[in-house]
Amino acid sequence: MGINPKDFEAMKERTQSARVKGIVKRVKESLPKKVPRQKSYSEKVVTAFFKEQGIPEPEFEYKFHRERKWRFDLSWKSFHKEGYKYVFTSMPNLAIEVQGGIWTAGRHNRGAAMLKEWEKLNEAAAMGWRILYIQPCDLCTTQFAQTIKRALNL
Repeated sequence: MGINPKDFEAMKERTQSARVKGIVKRVKESLPKKVPRQKSYSEKVVTAFFKEQGIPEPEFEYKFHRERKWRFDLSWKSFHKEGYKYVFTSMPNLAIEVQGGIWTAGRHNRGAAMLKEWEKLNEAAAMGWRILYIQPCDLCTTQFAQTIKRALNL
């Protein structure tokens, strides 16, 4: 009496499957838990370009709403804090939204994401923000720098 060939094949498959599962588990554990979101532009390059163009340094990823986690990619506020008091400037609140992936069916081209984006931008407008839109490749151009200057009353 020996082992039935069908039973042997089933046992071999289970062993192979267990090995593969072990390998997959080890690979998954070796990967970083959360991959940081990469921007399509460099904050240092943008800041240097704006400085060269005579534009004040923007604040990146500014959280403009108290209850929601909404952020602007770049922003200039009409006020800033000095010590314990706020100082107001003649600049309006201006935000820039960098819209990446518009030609590759990115987030900004999908219905559900667009509705969320509109909700965010409508609330920002109600709060007095002026918003400019740009794609990453046009962010550091002299033409867009002139648009920013006009929007900031510079």
